[in-house]
Amino acid sequence: MKKNIIAVAILSCLNIIQLTAQNTSIRGIITGEDNHEGLVGVNILLKGTVHGTVSGIHGDYILRDIPAGEQTLIFSYIGYETYEVFLEFKEGEDKEYNLTLFPGSIDLSVVSVETRQPFSAASSKAIRDFDLKIKPVRSAQDMLLLVPGLFIAQHAGGGKAEQIFMRGFDADHGTDVGISVDGLPVNMVSHGHG
Repeated sequence: MKKNIIAVAILSCLNIIQLTAQNTSIRGIITGEDNHEGLVGVNILLKGTVHGTVSGIHGDYILRDIPAGEQTLIFSYIGYETYEVFLEFKEGEDKEYNLTLFPGSIDLSVVSVETRQPFSAASSKAIRDFDLKIKPVRSAQDMLLLVPGLFIAQHAGGGKAEQIFMRGFDADHGTDVGISVDGLPVNMVSHGHG
């Protein structure tokens, strides 16, 4: 029984030594060629993986648990040229690799900004069922008041119709406003009165 326990303990120690021997790492400092100061936030990535790190406040970095063998590291930072280096790592080796990045142009053709259009914003083009539920309408005029950028003015006298104005248009008494319901025109475009 004692021999089995000793054998298990020895095997466990060998496994721990073997695991720690396989861990390789690289560390260093990344500076900018233009000011010779450490660059904060440089991305360091092991090519072909998602394994990487980011440089610290003084440009210092450490990347652990790199598989032994030939590896390519990618250093990238906005406003500087991306740099790739091919290194060979031996089991248990700790490398030091300092680097100076050179300023480069920023290619904005690869930047893509997308967003979903917000509901009930000034750029909305339709009145949704939800809008009608939270603000009930009693007339067509009440419904038109839900349209962003649209204003309705009523004449002071009896028997006169409302005038429709849209923000950003220099219309004469609400003309040049077209209104349709389910694709059918309600008014003539040249005459915006209700």
